[in-house]
Amino acid sequence: MSERRNIIEIQKKSPGDDNSSDNSDPIKLKGEFGFGISPQHLESIMGKYKERGADYKDLIYFQKRGGVLTLINQLLTDATTGIKSKDNREEYFGSNKVFVEPVPPFCYYVWESLSDMMVRILIVCAVVQIVLGCTLSDDPSKDWVDGVSIIVAILVVVLVGSITNYQKETKFHELNEVQNEGTKYTIYRNGEPGEYVSDDLLVGDLIGVNYGDIMAADCLLVEGNGIKMDESALTGESDAMKKEPYQRCIDILNSSKGKEKVPSPLILSGTNCIEGSGKAIVLAVGDHSQKGIIRRTVDNAQENSKTPLEEKLEDIAGMIGYFGLGAGIVTLVALFIRFGISFSDQMKDYDEDSKVESVMTYFLFNFPTKRNENKIKGSTNNNLTDPKTMVAKNILRNHCLGIS
Repeated sequence: MSERRNIIEIQKKSPGDDNSSDNSDPIKLKGEFGFGISPQHLESIMGKYKERGADYKDLIYFQKRGGVLTLINQLLTDATTGIKSKDNREEYFGSNKVFVEPVPPFCYYVWESLSDMMVRILIVCAVVQIVLGCTLSDDPSKDWVDGVSIIVAILVVVLVGSITNYQKETKFHELNEVQNEGTKYTIYRNGEPGEYVSDDLLVGDLIGVNYGDIMAADCLLVEGNGIKMDESALTGESDAMKKEPYQRCIDILNSSKGKEKVPSPLILSGTNCIEGSGKAIVLAVGDHSQKGIIRRTVDNAQENSKTPLEEKLEDIAGMIGYFGLGAGIVTLVALFIRFGISFSDQMKDYDEDSKVESVMTYFLFNFPTKRNENKIKGSTNNNLTDPKTMVAKNILRNHCLGIS
């Protein structure tokens, strides 16, 4: 009760300005559901603390608007007993529940693995190998095995990667659920304390601040003794930040005259209490809290851009692909050069029809012929009498060359 009297006294002492009358009157600021302040306005109040410097914007803000009791009245709560009922608070100020996307089905990870360009190239190569092995190979009963072995290797890689990613994502969600259910806070509603998880926090709740607590929402300290918060995880500030109720902060500000660092009554979500204990009024939850704002920024950045590691891996995969394509082109050019150099020597002992047949057979079926040393000019090479070459010869004669 003494703390509440101090708040009322400082409200009477605090001067107002010309623009503060509407903001300091809870009746004029009554909006939807009867609350006198919007969640965006509460969000901006916490922003003033993050921007504070030698001018102490957060404290000046409260001074111009009649102290913190005005804000407490606008939230329809009480500094000693908390809220009396939920009063549509979740609908107006938002929920503190963090939306977590459900674990995608296993098929999603399989498709993600199959979307890799190298895997798709291997699949195409395997299908081509199976088709050629079953149709144009020397032994169709066995030559399809190479293509099937490639398919089996792809299945092993895809399944192992998909199972690993699926299990990892599942475990991550389970750990988050255990952490959220295991962390509870003391909340006073209608004067009665109770244990609640962070998802149950509402704007206007009177929450206990104790040593070791990681604050799940932005708060205004109304009662406390020697509280220090570690804000390094949120702001990067390595020094512990001292927190005091509004009246003590104003007293320190008036007495120090800039010689002493003035504490603030505002507590950021995501910060850790490393010393002291007290009570605070919840000001912002969910996406409107400072932790929620950072989470939204990170989520948007992840959706619109790739991590440096992903960019490096894509660059490496592209380089490997270009290297393979270049090697294939160099090999093809080398084979053409070899064929051009040896072509005249291999074809000089054949008549025109045999030359055409040999060239077509070489390109279509890759059956290079060896010139017979004892061959009579105009005769046919003995290597063209094997079954596959005979098939090619008949096709060329009957359909391509029109030779009977």
